[in-house]
Amino acid sequence: MKKTFLLLFLIINTNAIAKDLTGNTLECFGESYRHEEHMALHFINKKKVKYAFVKYDLETNPKYIAVLNKGEELKYEVWDEIIIIKTNRIFTAYNWWDEGETIIERSDLTPTSGTYPYQTDLQCKIVDINNNDPFKMFDDLSMEKEETKKENKL
Repeated sequence: MKKTFLLLFLIINTNAIAKDLTGNTLECFGESYRHEEHMALHFINKKKVKYAFVKYDLETNPKYIAVLNKGEELKYEVWDEIIIIKTNRIFTAYNWWDEGETIIERSDLTPTSGTYPYQTDLQCKIVDINNNDPFKMFDDLSMEKEETKKENKL
């Protein structure tokens, strides 16, 4: 009986550990001929993730920010094959984008579109937030058009 209880405890505990992503950080990047996208995720605890996302429109010169979320805490769930992040309503340069889901394949850390505004094939990698904080790039961003830097020439 004790062996059965111990085996059952180990199975349940191992499954719980696999679903707890606390402390993990993902940095994601994608680019197409029309858009450039960056996403950062930091799993705060078993149910909350810090999320940031920016989409640049590359069809204008200079490029401008079409979608920006500088960082907010969202709820997430971990399934065997996927991670589901419950995304909130977000303002874009075009309109409001309704709330939805960001779905990430656990096998290769590839976000699928789910119901959110990703328009490139984002590729994610695990990073150490202490050495490479992907959220820093969002600090100085705003929805205003970026100014091009002029070079001084003789």
